[in-house]
Amino acid sequence: MNIKNCLCCHGKSTVIGKKNGYFLAKCQQCGFITTHPLPTEQDIKSFYSKKYFVKQENSNNQFGYQNVFSQSYRESNINISRIRLGIIATILHRKGAILDLGCAAGTFLDVAKEQGWDTSGVEINPEMRDIAAKVCVNKISASIEDVAGVYEVITMWEYLEHVRKPAEILQKAGKLLTSGGLLCISFPNIENRSSIQNQIGWEHVKPPEHLHYWNAHNIELLLEKSGFQIVGFRYFGLKMQLEGVRQLGTRKNPKTIFWPLMSIFFRLTKHLYSTKIRKKFPSWVRKIYEGMEVYAILKIGCFVLKKAFPDRII
Repeated sequence: MNIKNCLCCHGKSTVIGKKNGYFLAKCQQCGFITTHPLPTEQDIKSFYSKKYFVKQENSNNQFGYQNVFSQSYRESNINISRIRLGIIATILHRKGAILDLGCAAGTFLDVAKEQGWDTSGVEINPEMRDIAAKVCVNKISASIEDVAGVYEVITMWEYLEHVRKPAEILQKAGKLLTSGGLLCISFPNIENRSSIQNQIGWEHVKPPEHLHYWNAHNIELLLEKSGFQIVGFRYFGLKMQLEGVRQLGTRKNPKTIFWPLMSIFFRLTKHLYSTKIRKKFPSWVRKIYEGMEVYAILKIGCFVLKKAFPDRII
């Protein structure tokens, strides 16, 4: 089987297993994992139909969202958007144009608009695109290829792991960002699973929805190659909490009679669900969170805007 060299470090990648009919290849040097072969662009467009965003009742489909229009999802997304916009504000200290790739129904853009940002988005699904356009006054494109203008911020919340060629997306984003512009990315943190068996078995390793899997080291390599320098990481989704939910369930989805124990544990450890933003984290912290956010500044020649963050981890 012909596997291309790693797109993060150009190291040699080898097949480590198979899932959902796709092979998974891991770089022996930096640990980056990718899907082989990648689905075609047409397959990807077909995959992100309306049922990806709104599942049928009692659906066991592992892919996509339960319902992006539900009140609980919207409230959660609004809260997360406010946190992320707050971090952006501490780094840039200015507002302007912001572009959200993979904007879905536009909740993040709606919150950004309320805070004074000039909002635009990219969304592959035509129905979601039409809904988001009502928020952004018709500034929603089907592809980054169709985007014009200059932006202070480009966000890719749970987006980069879905695209066929992430390196090309990052290069295009760099061309759209103003000098010293900020790139914000989030994706599943593969570092929270240590063995290959656990990595393949993890519920967020699910081709053809998620095609690529990074850790803090190899995403930094890829961003450096693309002209960015990381100014901070933030981790979210405490592994102990999420594993408890999977095993015991919650009030809304009780899996055993012990679900109330999970509810109590969640409340007691709520303050640990995510970290503050920080330039680097020790290994033990990187291994206990299932999600990662990365904030990176576009380089300006030899000068890079740098921001000092508190040393406190949690």
